[in-house]
Amino acid sequence: MKKLIKGRWLYLFFPEISLKMKLTTLLLLVSLLQINASTYSQNTKISLNVINATVGEIFNEIESTTEFRFLFESNQIDLNRIVSLDVDKKKISYILDLLFKETPVVYNTNDRQIILTIDKSKTIENSKKKDTDTSKKEQQAIKISGTVKDNNNAPLPGVNILVKGSSIGTQTDFDGNYEIEVQDENTILVFSFLGFLTQEITVSKSSTINIILKEDVAKLNEIVVVGYGSQRQKDLTGSVSSMKSENFNKGPQLSAQQYHAR
Repeated sequence: MKKLIKGRWLYLFFPEISLKMKLTTLLLLVSLLQINASTYSQNTKISLNVINATVGEIFNEIESTTEFRFLFESNQIDLNRIVSLDVDKKKISYILDLLFKETPVVYNTNDRQIILTIDKSKTIENSKKKDTDTSKKEQQAIKISGTVKDNNNAPLPGVNILVKGSSIGTQTDFDGNYEIEVQDENTILVFSFLGFLTQEITVSKSSTINIILKEDVAKLNEIVVVGYGSQRQKDLTGSVSSMKSENFNKGPQLSAQQYHAR
């Protein structure tokens, strides 16, 4: 009887914990754990200064200096991608945003675990963006055309037109016309032809460039000795080899008697 009375008195001071209170306590503990996890990711500051390092090397650096751990499928993340980072005391979210910028990789921080996955919608967007960029580059090609003539307004066939600093080039046709494609407005075209001064023209915004080549007077007035006399170089119409004075008398001079004696 005394024990029963004693039990009733204890129940008055220490009532039995209901199921509702138990659930509330459990939820409270879970919330506290989540707050603790969030506090670590929010309070932890990381400094990195890497140049031309792989993504895998950066993961190792972060894991060796913090309590963060990366979880991902190896075939989804390009660990060999080269990046450079220079951050001073930044949150992990800031670093991950830089690391996976313009990639389909998304991250989720759970306590000290960083879970990496692939967003397929971003993969499609990046693919479309690459196609668009390629199309834009192709559209940027500028088609240049024109005519090359001399001082007498006569067309010059066979004039060489070369994109400066490259092997891309063409020649004028029989009527002195030409066409060539260049990549941008800063391209320089070099016009050259035997007996004429070389000219360099910047494309700028022009799609038609007509050129008048000036004669190279210094070379055209040179006297060329031919087998049947001498002519000025500009008057020659055939293939002729020219020699200068220093090409002669390079050997010993012999008289007729000395030559026969040999």
